[in-house]
Amino acid sequence: MLWGQGSAVRTGDYSSPVGTIFNSRTRLANGGAGFGWFGDKHHFSFDLQSDDGNYGVPFAQQLEAHSDEASEGADDHAGEEAELDRVALQSSRQNYRFEYSVDDLSKAFASFDLKLNYTDWTHKEVEFFEGGSSAVGTRFDQGQFIYRGVFQQAKRGILGGQFGFWGVRRNYKVTGEEALSPNVDQNGFAVFGLEELELERVKFQFGGRLETNQYNPLSAIRGAGGAGVAPAVDRSFTGASAAAGMHLDLWKGGAFVTNYSHNYRAPSLEELYNYGPHVGNLAYEIGNPALLAETGNGIDVSLRHQAQRTRGELNLFYYSFSNFVFPVLTGEVSDNLRVIQFTQRNARFTGSEAVVGLSPRENLWFNLGMDFVDAQDTDTNTPLPRIPPLRGKVGIDFSHGGFHIEPTLIVANAQQQTFTGETRTAGYAVVDLKASYTLASQHIGHQFSVDVFNMGDRLYRNHSSFIKDLAPEIGRGVKFTYMMRFF
Repeated sequence: MLWGQGSAVRTGDYSSPVGTIFNSRTRLANGGAGFGWFGDKHHFSFDLQSDDGNYGVPFAQQLEAHSDEASEGADDHAGEEAELDRVALQSSRQNYRFEYSVDDLSKAFASFDLKLNYTDWTHKEVEFFEGGSSAVGTRFDQGQFIYRGVFQQAKRGILGGQFGFWGVRRNYKVTGEEALSPNVDQNGFAVFGLEELELERVKFQFGGRLETNQYNPLSAIRGAGGAGVAPAVDRSFTGASAAAGMHLDLWKGGAFVTNYSHNYRAPSLEELYNYGPHVGNLAYEIGNPALLAETGNGIDVSLRHQAQRTRGELNLFYYSFSNFVFPVLTGEVSDNLRVIQFTQRNARFTGSEAVVGLSPRENLWFNLGMDFVDAQDTDTNTPLPRIPPLRGKVGIDFSHGGFHIEPTLIVANAQQQTFTGETRTAGYAVVDLKASYTLASQHIGHQFSVDVFNMGDRLYRNHSSFIKDLAPEIGRGVKFTYMMRFF
């Protein structure tokens, strides 16, 4: 089998009810190709993907103040102050993936699957000056190799399962006058397993994972950190995660599901070693090389129903974390950027999600949904930052022949539970509409679609956005799409 795909999209600066948001433009392109051979017992495939993107960073030009004397490449402004026009993020990524599997491996193992994945990624924060010159403020380069192997056990009566291994090797490099961390090598390895016990009406699952991660910075200097700043040091983390779950059939189409989990997460290298301006987040980020690993315990329960005319699901969850890592606004400003410091506290998350669908007639559904999260820093008894508010959704889903229409009303409550230094966000109601028509023949399909978003051109802001206080969400817009598929 051979396959290939490609796509590209360009957008200009988006408009909001308060005006155009300058430098919110984007340019994206990607393509890929691959081949595979699938025999009776052995299967393999190779796939290559390439992505290229250019994203404007709104308001960055107002927050950064540089002269060409400190910006290599601004030749047109030599000897005089360079006016910064805009800042953009330019990224490119090449991904190579190889997969191999074999069936009927032995009496004990039904199959073995191996996946090898290598990604070469480059990301540049580019400053564009009036007159057409530009300079790279920061460049990120990363080579990452991930491998994963899974043995599928041959099912014996009511018992089945799988176990395997996973590993990562990552080379992370940051260069430029605004480099915010040292170069870091990361190595990780894990082994995991999952066992299933399937009875007539109930299924039990038990899983575990043991992992280790090692970070080796190639320099003790952390970005813009000077005297008195904790140096970058080697760190190693080893821990285990485990989970147990149950799926119980209650009635025809109905089920009760519950899971308990103990989670372990090592801090990321950005949380450990960053110290400097991060234009993409419009923040001056300060990591902490002394961070401990996160651990947590949680339980979630779910009630599900699926029938011809009705469907629904109710989910509830509770998670308690020790040493939870999150970014905190300190109230300080550095390089005209807000200072964000990665810290860790004990935390608690509770929440719920519910969806209900009713079908009074064939091809017509009325859909209702809601979700809610409450997250608290239990050390100070204050809400955690950037937590979305209570949200609800009401929609209609109607199909007839090749025609499909789906209007949706999205309502969000005001978010008044805010962390120190965080501002509240007003509630909103937004109406979206999706419609399409599909024309299919034996080997080709044509689809014409239109998406209308924020039909009422309402002014609203996303509480989890880094720039919500500077820019609202997009205003009324329409997207037309034509798609042709061969099969």
